[in-house]
Amino acid sequence: MKKIILLFLIPIMILSCQTTNEEEKSAGVWVLSGDKYTLGSDRDVEIVKKMIKSFNDLNTNELSELIADTINFYPFNSPIAIKLPNSAMETFTSQYDSVETKSIHFLPYSNDAQGKRIVQTIQNENLYYKDGRIDSLHVLNLWFINNENKIYSIRQFNAAWGNN
Repeated sequence: MKKIILLFLIPIMILSCQTTNEEEKSAGVWVLSGDKYTLGSDRDVEIVKKMIKSFNDLNTNELSELIADTINFYPFNSPIAIKLPNSAMETFTSQYDSVETKSIHFLPYSNDAQGKRIVQTIQNENLYYKDGRIDSLHVLNLWFINNENKIYSIRQFNAAWGNN
């Protein structure tokens, strides 16, 4: 009987010794507000991965499902945002013959001053236009996701050091 009691007590003692840290870890700082960053969710990474795959496939139906009613796109080479209504996805993608995006990393995080749900990506993009032009880009993108799991903004930064 003592052995049976010990078999039950040992796991309980081991589990009681384990501590859980419920405090959210934060690091870094957004200088303008002083807000810290916290690590985001892999669920948000999956949303962005699906968005990139849908763009590569030029699948306007999936793109429309993944974005908010209007998406604000801040391309690296424009001083202003392009506001694209969800209904314009087919028009936007129709300029491309094909798209090839290869992601290098995904980093989900949040910051009160910038956004609750952000995924940072670095990727190589080759955009093949129907008129024969090709844009080969090496970009850093910030994808902003709302509470409905829809992407509402993309901010893009170009890396001049090449597309490899």
